[in-house]
Amino acid sequence: SLSAARRLVKFDKRLYVDAWVDVRQRDRTQGTNHLQRVKRTVQRLSAGTNNSADVRQRFRVSGDDSGPVGMTGAGGAILIATGAKLVPVKSLDQIYAQAQGMHFVLLYKVRQWASGCHGCFAFLPENKKRNKMMSTMYPDGSDSDKPTEKATSKPMFLEWSHAKMDAALAERLRFGGVKGVDRAIEKVLRSYNKDVSRLVDVCRQMVIFREVQHLNQCLEALERDEHVVVERIKNRMDPSYDASLTVGYRDVMVNLRIVSAESRYLGLDMHVCEVQLVLQRFAELRHDEGHDRYIRLRNARGE
Repeated sequence: SLSAARRLVKFDKRLYVDAWVDVRQRDRTQGTNHLQRVKRTVQRLSAGTNNSADVRQRFRVSGDDSGPVGMTGAGGAILIATGAKLVPVKSLDQIYAQAQGMHFVLLYKVRQWASGCHGCFAFLPENKKRNKMMSTMYPDGSDSDKPTEKATSKPMFLEWSHAKMDAALAERLRFGGVKGVDRAIEKVLRSYNKDVSRLVDVCRQMVIFREVQHLNQCLEALERDEHVVVERIKNRMDPSYDASLTVGYRDVMVNLRIVSAESRYLGLDMHVCEVQLVLQRFAELRHDEGHDRYIRLRNARGE
């Protein structure tokens, strides 16, 4: 039930709230106002976008309405479209074909941005086993508001500027992958009224930062990048944001397109990707068990 799911995430929410209080306190104590700088950078990036829920995957068709122009794949999915008119994508196959192509383009970009602003990525320990937070799930129906065991380890993160100089370290980094098909279908049915064009997070990456100022530097790098077209940006680091909507979790989420000679050549310049910019304090709390609890809440909400 929804009430049971809410109880499950109660402890996680408390941890996120505590982390946010600490972030704000440090910002005030140090007199740096980096959160306000993030807000101003987001406002500049938002200028010229509708910043609404109507961000969609679109592709080009010929201007005379004779149909799509380009290379087609299985089921008629348009892999490379080169027409002049833009229409919403109607094929999940098409979105995934384009997301697979965009994965390496976006990965190159996020590494580039991370390199100049102390950006980090998930890092596997020496034994290359997944580094899980070993929290115990609450029993169903329990009135407990915290896990029965404490986490025994924290996720590890490493700056890309360090890892790129050492091939052995770089091999242990873990980057974002293409969104699972099952979750994509679930989202289309539950939240998007079967409109697949609203799936704008199939190709996604996450960059982690130890300090707010580093996160803002990454936003400024996006702002300077002539190949980036921002479609929508959500600033959950804004103090006015109602974090109860995300169980206390906060980040800056950017939906963008990469419009470069390479993406144009591949016919992928219209594909919308998602980049999450996250403080390490929040990334450490976003462990497997906590995420499982959040999924149970999301399912109870029907999202």
